[in-house]
Amino acid sequence: MTSTQDDSSLHRVAAAASRNAPGTPSALSSVLHLVEQDLSRVELLLRRPPEGHSRCAAAAADLVAAGGKRLRPALCLLSHRLATADCETGHDAVVQLAAAVEFLHSASLLHDDVIDEASCRRGAPAARVRWGNTVSVIAGDLLLVRALQKVHDLGDRRLDALTDRTLHAIVEGEVAQLEARGKLETDASRFRYVAERKTASLFVLAMVGGARLGGADEGLLFRVEEFARWLGLAFQLRDDLLDVCGTAEQLGKSAGQDLATGCITLPLADVLAHSESLREAVTRHLQSTDGCALPRELAVALGEVAGSPRVLDRSRGLLREWNLNAFRALSAFPEGPERDTLSWAVDYLAIPAVASYPTPQA
Repeated sequence: MTSTQDDSSLHRVAAAASRNAPGTPSALSSVLHLVEQDLSRVELLLRRPPEGHSRCAAAAADLVAAGGKRLRPALCLLSHRLATADCETGHDAVVQLAAAVEFLHSASLLHDDVIDEASCRRGAPAARVRWGNTVSVIAGDLLLVRALQKVHDLGDRRLDALTDRTLHAIVEGEVAQLEARGKLETDASRFRYVAERKTASLFVLAMVGGARLGGADEGLLFRVEEFARWLGLAFQLRDDLLDVCGTAEQLGKSAGQDLATGCITLPLADVLAHSESLREAVTRHLQSTDGCALPRELAVALGEVAGSPRVLDRSRGLLREWNLNAFRALSAFPEGPERDTLSWAVDYLAIPAVASYPTPQA
């Protein structure tokens, strides 16, 4: 594809997204609508009670039943549709894979909330608050086992290998994030290292796995992996921006959680770099507490600095860049409703954190 053709395709894809009111509920519903029936089948698998009636099984079931956007299963189903003209090819298998991806995601949330001492998840008390840390960790392990069993039952060694790589990547990201905890500086490369492993790797599993089950050739698999990686990176950076300047309602969890636990994301590093007094207050807080909620006065000061002009320019600029990279990768996909729907996904995930997102001009 020539540069001119690439730009033209990019503009068409971005224009399709901009027609759908990005950042609104209709944008997300458009992402889910095309695979709505299959998502219902995924939901039945997710809500099937786990074996046994232990507290751990109940805690796992509670988190899954609490909902969430189901974005990763939707991406898995969309990439499957993208890869095959016959949507029945590998249909049962991709529904099972989509459920496995959501189980993996839910397992990581249970473990993350223990590590971060989080109090809220999906708009409700976190499992560790309701059930305790021990039950929450084992509940996460149960979901992890269910996910691996579902992938293994598909009998595809390439998917087994991709799932193994994903789990290794997630753990590597967790380790890197833990090693950096409490350090008040970070840069784009270190931030990307963690985000690519903790978040983007699961997007890649969802989309590459779905496309592979749909019979995608190696060329399409490469493009799907590239798109999924940029989408996952943008998703994580947007989430971290919202943690600084968003609300608990937008996040589905307590705002300011990253700073409370000493996890200094790129947006937080941007904010702290602009106020020496805030850095000193944060340092004192982290030295005197361990994962406690931010004092009100510190949260207010953080919000005031974050709201100042140009403070978050670096993070917002990087989000814009990653968002455009996702659009560029998407422009190489076959035209059709799947590509249009995925363009809405890019728009929905990125725009709320960027006040003036520029639609590419022809």
